[in-house]
Amino acid sequence: MRARFLLLTLAAVILVVALVAAGCGGQETGPPTGTDATATLESAPGDEGSGYVTVDVQTAYDALGSDPDAQLVDVREPEEWAETGVPEGAVLLPLGDVEARAAAELAADSPVYVICRSGNRSRTASDILVGLGFTEVYNVDGGVNAWLGAGLPVETYQP
Repeated sequence: MRARFLLLTLAAVILVVALVAAGCGGQETGPPTGTDATATLESAPGDEGSGYVTVDVQTAYDALGSDPDAQLVDVREPEEWAETGVPEGAVLLPLGDVEARAAAELAADSPVYVICRSGNRSRTASDILVGLGFTEVYNVDGGVNAWLGAGLPVETYQP
C-alpha cells in the first residue's frame, strides 16, 4: 500500500514538472516587449524563428506610407512587372538577384517589405535578407495578387 502511494506521488510530481517545463503552468504572457498590442502584424506558418514577420497588404501599404525609410522590394521577374504593374515605389529586384544585389541597393537597417506574385518567393527572399543581416524584414502575404485585390495602387513598369 505504501509503495503504491509513493509511486502515485512520484508520478504526480513528474507530471507537474513536465507541465511546467513545457510552459503549461497556467501563466499568461502579454505581447512581446517593445511591440504595439494594436499592431496588425501576424505570424504565419514558417515565420517562427525565421527572422522576418508576415504582414497583410494593407499593413504593408500603411507602413510604407507612414515610414519614409521603409522599402518595398518586388522580387518578381520583369515580365511579371510588365503584366500587372508594380506597387508604387517598389525596388525591382528579381529573386535570383537578391543575394548579389541587396546589400548594395537596400538599407539593411531600415524596414524592408518583400512582395512577389503570391507570397512564396517573397518568403525565400525574406530569408535571404535576414541571412544578409537585414534587421527588419516583412514578408507581404498574398503578394501582388492580394495587393491588386485590395485595390492598392500600382504603377506601370518602365524598363
